Amino acid sequence: LPKEAIKRSTGRDSAMQGTYMQGVEDAQKNYFGYGPARTASVGMGFLALFTSGLSAIPSALMSVKEPDKERLGLPDEALFDNNKSYRDGYLYEAKKIKSKKIWGGFGAGVGLFVVSIVGLVILF
Repeated sequence: LPKEAIKRSTGRDSAMQGTYMQGVEDAQKNYFGYGPARTASVGMGFLALFTSGLSAIPSALMSVKEPDKERLGLPDEALFDNNKSYRDGYLYEAKKIKSKKIWGGFGAGVGLFVVSIVGLVILF
């Protein structure tokens, strides 16, 4: 490739990486739409020991589902809609955050169940 073509390609790749990282950073600052899924996963965690772990299935399904656009908390919807690199970065990070919160909620539910059982055993 001619030097000019390489410079253009490198500049474009650098710009794409920049908007991707901007999407990641914006998701870290603005995405808080995971609340209902996290709350549900706490309940699923609490039920996990009653259901032989089958209640982990809804949590697993919620964690792999891409967040709904309405819940993304987008600071710049036009940039999200018109820039694939930004959108990919934002969605990647939002899904990562959502998954982490869901599994944290599931673990909290299991912990709550164990503490409840231990408390009942101590009382009786």
